[in-house]
Amino acid sequence: MYDLMNDIIKKRIQDSLKNKSITATEVEREVGLPLASLRNFLKGRVLEPKFDVIIKVAQYLKIDLADLVSEQNPAEKEEHNKTTTILHEWDRFLFQSAVESVSKHLEENQYKLCYNQVMPIIESAYLYSLEHKNKRIDDDFVAWSIKQIKA
Repeated sequence: MYDLMNDIIKKRIQDSLKNKSITATEVEREVGLPLASLRNFLKGRVLEPKFDVIIKVAQYLKIDLADLVSEQNPAEKEEHNKTTTILHEWDRFLFQSAVESVSKHLEENQYKLCYNQVMPIIESAYLYSLEHKNKRIDDDFVAWSIKQIKA
C-alpha cells in the first residue's frame, strides 16, 4: 500500500517538475529542505519520505494534496471537473470520520502532533476518500500519512 502511494506521489512531483521546468535541487533550496532530501526520494533511495517534506514540496509546486495521492491523472481529473458543476458536495459525516480516524491513529500510537501537522492529514484523508466510490476513510492512507510525519 505504501509503495503504491509513494510511486503515485513521485510521479506527480516528477511531472510537475518537468512541466514547470525546474529541478528538485531548486525546490529543495527554495523551500529550505535538507540537501538531496527530495532527490533521494525521487530516485528511490528514500522509501518513506517525511510527510512535512512532501507537504512543502506540494505547496511550492502548487499540487493539490488530493491530486498528489490520487491514482487518477490530474489532466483527466481536470477534464472531469470541467464537466461537473459541483466538485463535491460537503459530506459532514465523511469529514467527521476523517477526524475520528486520524485521532484514533494518533491516540493508539501515542503520537503528539500539533494542529498544523494534523489538519493536512485530515484534509488529505477527506479529499482522498471523496474520490472513491465507497466514500469511506481509508485507514491505511491515514496511517501512512501519520507515519510520514513521524518518520
